[in-house]
Amino acid sequence: MTNRPRHTDQFGWDRLGAAALATTATFLPALAAVAAPPAPAPLAEAQEVVVTASPLGVSRFEIVQNSSVIDGDDLSRARAGTIGDAVGGEPGIRSSFFGQGAGRPIIRGLDGERIRVMSDGMNSIDAASISPDHAVPIDPLSADRIEIVRGPGTLLYGSSAIGGLVNVIEGRVPTTLPEAYFKAEGRALYGSNANEEALSVGATARTDNGFVFRFSTFDRDTDDYGVSGFANAEALANGVRDVVPNSDASTKGFQAGGSYIWGRGHFGIAIGLDESSYGNPTEPDDAVRIDLQQQRFTLDGAIDTPVSFIEEARLKFNIADYEHSELEAAAVVTTFRNDGWEMRAEATHVPVISGNKGVLGIQTAGSAFEAVGSEAFVPRTDTLDIGIFALENLDIGRLRLEMGSRIENRSIKNDIAALDSDFTSISVSGGASYRVFENWIFGATMSRSERAPSATELFANGPHLATNAFEVGNPNLETEVALSYEIALRHDRGPVRGGINLFWTEFSDFIFLNFDGTVDVDSGLDVASFIQSDATFRGGELEVEADLLPVRNGLIYWDGQLDYVWAEESGASTPLPRIPPFHYTTGLGYRHDVWNARVEVEGAHNQRRTAIFETKTDGFTFFNASVAMTPALGILEGAELRLDGRNLFNEFARTHVSFIKDAAPLPGRDIRLSLYLRY
Repeated sequence: MTNRPRHTDQFGWDRLGAAALATTATFLPALAAVAAPPAPAPLAEAQEVVVTASPLGVSRFEIVQNSSVIDGDDLSRARAGTIGDAVGGEPGIRSSFFGQGAGRPIIRGLDGERIRVMSDGMNSIDAASISPDHAVPIDPLSADRIEIVRGPGTLLYGSSAIGGLVNVIEGRVPTTLPEAYFKAEGRALYGSNANEEALSVGATARTDNGFVFRFSTFDRDTDDYGVSGFANAEALANGVRDVVPNSDASTKGFQAGGSYIWGRGHFGIAIGLDESSYGNPTEPDDAVRIDLQQQRFTLDGAIDTPVSFIEEARLKFNIADYEHSELEAAAVVTTFRNDGWEMRAEATHVPVISGNKGVLGIQTAGSAFEAVGSEAFVPRTDTLDIGIFALENLDIGRLRLEMGSRIENRSIKNDIAALDSDFTSISVSGGASYRVFENWIFGATMSRSERAPSATELFANGPHLATNAFEVGNPNLETEVALSYEIALRHDRGPVRGGINLFWTEFSDFIFLNFDGTVDVDSGLDVASFIQSDATFRGGELEVEADLLPVRNGLIYWDGQLDYVWAEESGASTPLPRIPPFHYTTGLGYRHDVWNARVEVEGAHNQRRTAIFETKTDGFTFFNASVAMTPALGILEGAELRLDGRNLFNEFARTHVSFIKDAAPLPGRDIRLSLYLRY
């Protein structure tokens, strides 16, 4: 991709835009009081059902584990180039941030193989968990909503969800019959920081006899992103400021699907293609790039069964062909391939006793992973996972009880070393929630989760520039065990709403990458080995929202959130690497049927509790603002014109959780203009 010249701040345009945006957001309530038509005062909405957390139709309010749903105006503000950046502002969630091209979610300090990233409830099937510079082939532009569950999700989704999960709802396969015969939507976006241009278009059509067809496509293109000052020591030495070289990114893709929907169920299929090309900002001179492509086929069906014991049966099947090439000076040096599939079947049974709901399921997945080239630090491996699970709820008046278990077997075959590894993991959980008052709930949960080592942790052996290390696996690693406790208190109605979650997790045989201070002679890289040690994680998240003042049938509100995680090796009091520091966000907003506005302050404390050979990170404070108008436009079902400003004071900042924090700071000021139309 050829970079376009970056816009600079030579004439103060960014400063003018920042001032205009902040001023508009501040005085918008007064403007709306004059211009907006009367509208009912907005009330607190009922909590959404988080299907990712429970297939039994449990609302977010009733789930003890802290969960989030990003949709509506929140999703419009959160749309970013990577899924990690899109969810990275939620309490307890950060992005691994490898520039504009790659970023995975980090949940409560856990990342990689412990966090499952899904599309429509199925594994993304890629190579992102192997290395932080590998992108997840899911673009937030195509998301209808995003669901997040913090803490173990192993019962429903396997050992790769021992730390939590993120599910991007894209609607690849239509599952409901729309009222209109034809619907279409489009979104266009421009971002000033990196000359970002993005466009997404989708359409849905149906027939009288129950057939529904869906098509969507997206395209995003950015230049190198801007920062305030010199990105790193090399940039300072070369006199390159206000930009991170070799950080541009380009992504595009499409999805097409169709379903037959009738009174008792649905059955459909979809195909998709995702492509991306992005630079590695840690290697600006060698122009290291990644070119990625994934093809995916999905099958999705559900039926209300005539079997007396089963109410509904659901089946999902996903198969993907993933490949990315790593290039230096436009020449391919390493190619990663992952051909994978996944099948998931669930059955919801009729109540055994009054107030009981339950689901039984089986999940199987297989992958053939291969890396060829100079940085093939992981040998070819074949992995097969088979798991069966059960989840039961019981409502007794104000009390809700939940119990579940999962048995899973993972077999990993290493073709090069002729080593076979076989692991059986058992995970169980139990929880209870009680409605203290009508709109107050207190809950507690306890779980014991097991995770089998990954192929990378077992068999890695070679140079890995993304982590700037010569990584060495350990074929003698044992199953990782997490004993987790979580308590929650929530209030979901009235002028003040919110909740607090506190968690404590004790890991036995926690697996992590440890730098030992030695250097590999051939590559010159620091040696890092996968080792096991007991570890403790504890912390919590707090969220509060308050209605402050009604203004001409609109509402001024305040919200705030904060999170903290503390993690170290048990007994040794040695901090674990890349643990996020204390983080907070507080904002003042105006909500109306036509206008929405918000100003907020987002900040992170410095991180001084660091692992051996890990550098400290300074804190930062960002000022953000947004304003959106959703006018009624005749034949259109919906429209939104919005202006967002991120890091308006252009503060220089680094994120502690990133492997490349010292090379690639967080982006500077970004003014984003977007238009959304729905017909």
